[in-house]
Amino acid sequence: NRNGKEFKEKLLTQLMGEVKKSVEDLLAVAHSGEEAVKDAPESARAAVRIHLFTLLFEDCSRLCVQLVEGSGAIELMVQLIGVAQEALQGAPAVGRETPKWITPMLLFIDLYEKVVLAMKRRDAMASICSHSWKWFDVGAGKWQGYQPGNNKTINDAFWAGEPSVKFTTGRRKYNIQFGAMMQANEETGNRRPLMITLKRDEKEADTAVERRGRWKKEDSAAAPGEKKEEEDKDESENTTNEST
Repeated sequence: NRNGKEFKEKLLTQLMGEVKKSVEDLLAVAHSGEEAVKDAPESARAAVRIHLFTLLFEDCSRLCVQLVEGSGAIELMVQLIGVAQEALQGAPAVGRETPKWITPMLLFIDLYEKVVLAMKRRDAMASICSHSWKWFDVGAGKWQGYQPGNNKTINDAFWAGEPSVKFTTGRRKYNIQFGAMMQANEETGNRRPLMITLKRDEKEADTAVERRGRWKKEDSAAAPGEKKEEEDKDESENTTNEST
């Protein structure tokens, strides 16, 4: 199954290995001094592999971060960029040409840092955020909760580090972008803000419900007493009227 988790993990693991090997080969060429890094056959190969891994990064961000950190590729890339910078500065201005792999490698490092930062922010949010999500109903002017099934789909995707998630309500299909915290109707294009509920707000809501329930219980308990007082009052009035 090419859409399965195991296939994706195997593909990304293999690709990460190829990316690391390409960077190591370019470093070896750079340190040998026999030819310019930009002219080496490994240059084009590295550019293609790094670019491909970057495209897959957004779909499997958490897995990609684990593979990158486990491979130690970032440290090798930083070394290679440093060596290439020194070589470019020493080259004549007329023949100076930027290697093909520079741009995809810088994008790779930038995307990696952004994903790691987003993951750290989500981990920090775990202590104060609940697992309940809401969307803003413009017509009603208030936040509305999701159905339990859709709420679980959204919540699981968010904490798994996914950048987006899709779900269906009846015949309507929706797409959520966590970066913008927006929900979009795929058919109409209508967009609505969404948010994750804080544990503090959820606790306050539960307390309010509990208070309302207690008040109702107290009102129900007080009702028989009030009824008895009214009955005693009626009997007293009747006795007075009869005696009169």
